Amino acid sequence: MPETEEPVQKNNPNYNDTVFHYSREHRLNRASADVRSLNEGSYGRTNVFKTLFAARGNRFVLAAVVLLIAFGLSRFTKDGQQGQSVKLGGNTVIAAIFPLEETLILGLLKSAPESGELYTGAVDIVVRPSGNKSRSNDAASGSEGILSEFTHRVYFTLVDSESFQISLPFEGTDFFVMLQTGQEQRTIRLKVTKQ
Repeated sequence: MPETEEPVQKNNPNYNDTVFHYSREHRLNRASADVRSLNEGSYGRTNVFKTLFAARGNRFVLAAVVLLIAFGLSRFTKDGQQGQSVKLGGNTVIAAIFPLEETLILGLLKSAPESGELYTGAVDIVVRPSGNKSRSNDAASGSEGILSEFTHRVYFTLVDSESFQISLPFEGTDFFVMLQTGQEQRTIRLKVTKQ
């Protein structure tokens, strides 16, 4: 193999730099637009709106997400208007009674405060129809006028948000719900929400 100029250049006392066959600018001129924008430092600065609306598929996904959020918020506000919110031991408790198949369900949503003291422990629940006389599902047939009251106990923990669903043995549309901790008691009147 014939000898190249490299050994001659390395032995040359004036040789101290690497020889480039073409310049950086020439290389960047031949590179793609992405590589050029990366070298200019503007590659990571994309516009969020351009990304969201760039492709037709992105627009459909964005529209679906917006519709789902709107539907969820409308259901939440609809349920929130028909439910009641009370403070119990520093926690916010939202209560609502709704039908599920042929059973009434008492739904409780406990939200802990962001800071400060909150109650953890047993919460006694008493549910009574608004008219003192009611018809109980498990009462013998033909025995109307029985005073009925339903009691249940749940436990609040340190979790930020907890949900409880309790099946009620009543028929009716209007109820008193009493929530009681060791030191505090709250009574609210709830009407059955239609779904």
